[in-house]
Amino acid sequence: MKRLLFFLMIFLALLTAILIPSGFFTSPFTGILATKTKELLANQYYIDSFFIHVYIGGIALGVGWLNFVNSIRVKYLQFHRIIGRIYVLTFLITAITSVVVSYHAYGGIVSQFGFIFIGLIAIFTTLMGFAAIVNGNLKSHQVWMRYSYASCLASVTLRIWSPILGLIMEDELLIYQIVAWLSWVPNLLFVRFYLNRK
Repeated sequence: MKRLLFFLMIFLALLTAILIPSGFFTSPFTGILATKTKELLANQYYIDSFFIHVYIGGIALGVGWLNFVNSIRVKYLQFHRIIGRIYVLTFLITAITSVVVSYHAYGGIVSQFGFIFIGLIAIFTTLMGFAAIVNGNLKSHQVWMRYSYASCLASVTLRIWSPILGLIMEDELLIYQIVAWLSWVPNLLFVRFYLNRK
């Protein structure tokens, strides 16, 4: 069961990492951007932050899971270090730009705070994980990086919860406000539960 869940996570992470950036690449101003005002779309700072978030985030999501494959970590330590550095750099960029983008999130202050919080948590957990391994604290590094990637997976769980909630309620604004929190809070609680069981 544990192995099946891990493979499901990899599949969904790769699917999201490929489909979301490629979707915006082929049709840049569709999806969530179609709900934005002309004034916001004319703001180059916002647009640059949004697309950096989407494209760099795809890299972080696509490579992050490799750091949790034991055989890679044990047999190919140097590869693990390289992938780890790529993940830390790309996810920090993703998290920082997410805070910028979240200020203009659909759904008002409820959604904005939800997405800003996960952006800040992502920055904090990733920096703590990196600092831990730099200081030689392997156990702390593993704990923090689990929380970091759980934060990264919010982009996956957001796209799972949205259609599920859409089946049971019609208010799109309320759905988005709920998903702004539901996309990441259960992820972090799951890591907490997993670590407590270990």
